Amino acid sequence: MEALKTPIAEILKLLLDRDWHEVYDAHCKYRLSAIEIYGSLNRLTTLGLIEVQDARMRISPSLDEVGASLINRMLKTSRPVKLREFVKTPRQRSGL
Repeated sequence: MEALKTPIAEILKLLLDRDWHEVYDAHCKYRLSAIEIYGSLNRLTTLGLIEVQDARMRISPSLDEVGASLINRMLKTSRPVKLREFVKTPRQRSGL
């Protein structure tokens, strides 16, 4: 079974190239809802891992070793198996 990544992990995967990205890219590429995107961006900016300006986002240029380690851990995180039955996959969300 394919691991269901968390919205935070999906957004971080998008930002790994350290370039600026439109927030809407997270919705288009990973089918994340506005609430998932907002909550994830809120947590990541609070931790100082990303910066958001207008509708654009990128990994913080002042990221230290602790932040990089935290990002690495978040990228390896997936939803617990017990919660998978409550989470729609991107395929289910799109109605396919």
